[in-house]
Amino acid sequence: ASAGAGPRERPPRRERRGGGRGDLYSQASGPKLVYSQRRERALPRQLDHDQAAERADLVGVERRNPEGGGQVGDRDLRTALHHRRPEGLDRLVVGTERENGSLGISLEPRGLRASLRPRLGRFEVRARDATFWVGANRAHVVPSRPGRSFDLERISHSLVSNLDSTTHLARFERTPPAFTTEDAERLDIRALVSAVTTYYSCCQPRVTNIQRAAELLDGTIIRPGESFSLNEKLGKRTEEKGFVSAPQIFNGRLEDAVGGGISQVATTLYNSAFFAGVKLVAHQAHQFYISRYPMGREATVSWGGPELVFRNDWPAAILMKVSASDTGITVRFYSRKLGRRVETTTGEPYAQVAPRTIAVTNATLPAGTTSTVQSAGESGFSVQYTRKVFKGDDLVKDERYTVRYDAQNAIVEVGTKKVK
Repeated sequence: ASAGAGPRERPPRRERRGGGRGDLYSQASGPKLVYSQRRERALPRQLDHDQAAERADLVGVERRNPEGGGQVGDRDLRTALHHRRPEGLDRLVVGTERENGSLGISLEPRGLRASLRPRLGRFEVRARDATFWVGANRAHVVPSRPGRSFDLERISHSLVSNLDSTTHLARFERTPPAFTTEDAERLDIRALVSAVTTYYSCCQPRVTNIQRAAELLDGTIIRPGESFSLNEKLGKRTEEKGFVSAPQIFNGRLEDAVGGGISQVATTLYNSAFFAGVKLVAHQAHQFYISRYPMGREATVSWGGPELVFRNDWPAAILMKVSASDTGITVRFYSRKLGRRVETTTGEPYAQVAPRTIAVTNATLPAGTTSTVQSAGESGFSVQYTRKVFKGDDLVKDERYTVRYDAQNAIVEVGTKKVK
């Protein structure tokens, strides 16, 4: 530089546009929808159908911050709104109707959303419902979180009302969760009020059914005044629902049926309801006594009946947590204590009846031969048990139940087929 020359002028800073994916987020409010090509062509406010389709192909996206990120280049922009969409959607985002000999533009919401998602879908966030964390004795609410989704009405309005503009904000709106923190707090679920475990042998087909039922029951909420039906909750036990064939009692016999073993779920659930002090609406004990269950204080179910039904007659909701391992199932009820306390007694068995052998004919067996279908099991007897439910010092339920078990008889088939 020559002597006396002034300071060198710096060239003006050029704004960075159309950078790659690694560009830093800027502070401008984004993301933006951008017409990315043929910007020299003016867009009339009425278009014929071909023009409308062509214009739809040219809409792109510019993103500028975490609500919509660093900028992207024109090559990426071209596919933001023009994208192959799922079956069942109209081929074009753009809809038209006649206006004074021309075609007015409208944007079909489902098509617009499908076209935006390939480029902007990552900025949408699903709402998260409130849930419950449970420990050994306590429960508390895990807060809900609102989601974020395209504000299709505002995006569409911007696109069709400002056709001369090459840049449009891709606006988002908050989407509320279906089950909010406030909803969960109002249920008043605070503490463990009952827990029962029953056990079984590992690796039998019935264990598959018990575990499948536990999956379907876990997390059930029973609001104050609501009734719960085990059959209604599980529905008909079918192979399509994940149940398998396993033994169950039917008319005095052990027979295989899809869903066999669910009665152990019923017994465990019944006892947890029993000790939670809720109203016991309908239950029935097994036909035979099964030694792994408390005498009398147990329940069976089958599709079409018998039923297990109870009602939450306390002012706080109940959260049901159910888990099943290879050797046992546990049912825990969480609610609010409300001073509830349950006392129970079980009497001694009486009126015992020993099992006997029942012979039935079988025309497919050769005459003079026999086949044992079922071995003799437990004797039959009657037993009584009681329940007293307290709320603080007040006795609110005083109940007595009597159960009669049949003897588990041996069943022997006798052949009648004549051999020539």
